[in-house]
Amino acid sequence: FNIASYALLLHLIAKESGLKEGKLVGFLADIHLFENHVEGAKEQLSRDANKYSLPRIETKEWISLFDWKAEDTELFDYGSYPRIPLEIAV
Repeated sequence: FNIASYALLLHLIAKESGLKEGKLVGFLADIHLFENHVEGAKEQLSRDANKYSLPRIETKEWISLFDWKAEDTELFDYGSYPRIPLEIAV
């Protein structure tokens, strides 16, 4: 659940299309939860999604999505809970 990645995707698409950033809405299908991940999933679901403010992304000079480099963009106000350690499911 890397919200910063989704915020960056929304930012870049808005820049390329010349539109104002809005909301990125997605749909998850065929979700799998392995037995050894149940406790981690419970921990994830217990966390307050509104604890941290939404991250802010700024790109100084925009040319094109195809010319964009990570160094062109800065991420501000990103906060996250500690990672939930999970074993690899086999």
